[in-house]
Amino acid sequence: MNVAMVHYGESPHPAHQGFAEAIDADIISCSSEHTDLKLVSTGLEIVRGAQFEYDILVVEGSRPLISILAQGLIRKTKIIYLCADHFLYNLNHSTDSGLIKKHGINTLFQGIVDGVIAVSDFAAEFVHATGGTSIPMRIVHPYIQQDPFNEFKHISPDLSSKTAVTISSAPTGVVGEYKGVDLLVDSWNKVRRGFPDATLRVVGRGHPSRYENQPGVIVEGYVESISEVFQDASLYIQPSRVDAYPVTVLEALRASVPSVVTRTTGTRTEIRTIDPMLISDPNPRSIAEKIMYYFDKNINYKKRISRISHQRGGQYSPKKWKSAFESAFESLLEEINE
Repeated sequence: MNVAMVHYGESPHPAHQGFAEAIDADIISCSSEHTDLKLVSTGLEIVRGAQFEYDILVVEGSRPLISILAQGLIRKTKIIYLCADHFLYNLNHSTDSGLIKKHGINTLFQGIVDGVIAVSDFAAEFVHATGGTSIPMRIVHPYIQQDPFNEFKHISPDLSSKTAVTISSAPTGVVGEYKGVDLLVDSWNKVRRGFPDATLRVVGRGHPSRYENQPGVIVEGYVESISEVFQDASLYIQPSRVDAYPVTVLEALRASVPSVVTRTTGTRTEIRTIDPMLISDPNPRSIAEKIMYYFDKNINYKKRISRISHQRGGQYSPKKWKSAFESAFESLLEEINE
């Protein structure tokens, strides 16, 4: 059985590359440095060739999937969609997408995709909205890379501080709107009214310097040590408008840093087990309320959920989730071939 993972860009997500290794899959880039039209054309050529060489294509995210949907398959190549982005969510929730477009993509998806591995319950929900509830599916979470997994184990965050941090990066551009960092920055006025010494550290490349116009917000850009960032923090915040299962939340939990996430973030399932009051709506007011809820708690509460956070983060080792992916992949194929 010949298997390949088709991805966009220079390489798959690090966790997805580990998934590919777990099932002994070749890795094929579906990229182009040219226009979007050229991207589709190049992607068509790549997947058209791959279908003659491979029995199974694991498709990482929406961009290579679009190339496959655009041309269909003329062989009995099995298509497994690794749903780790929010293309289908946007398609089914956007007022800009016409009904004909939605129906067309949904029909193609149902006709071509044989099975799905989603990275979260949240991702599974919007796949079901596209492909129907009968499509074979498994859920496998991404994991923390081994070095940070080991390193973050020993961090003791400054729970008595009023320092919060968010981490997202776009090394060659601007951090996407979907990450919701603007919502978090807009929430900080309200947070500071309740806690005048509250500080927000915005970490990672691709954030506009204008965020620092908001009192209490520091745009740090690239930092050498994420461990030091977590060490100085009391709270991590993932303010995403939509996010399938961001690993940065898992890293924060591993570092014993309690976290606030939006209900449109896949890692809400982890936060729900810690304290469901730390799940916000994706808007500045709700985000501010959850941050203030946390800051207002006593140190005993913070220490308790810090311990729980550490326990939850400790589940995300590479070994565990590579093995889980291999098992899910095998059982998914069995169901597809029944």
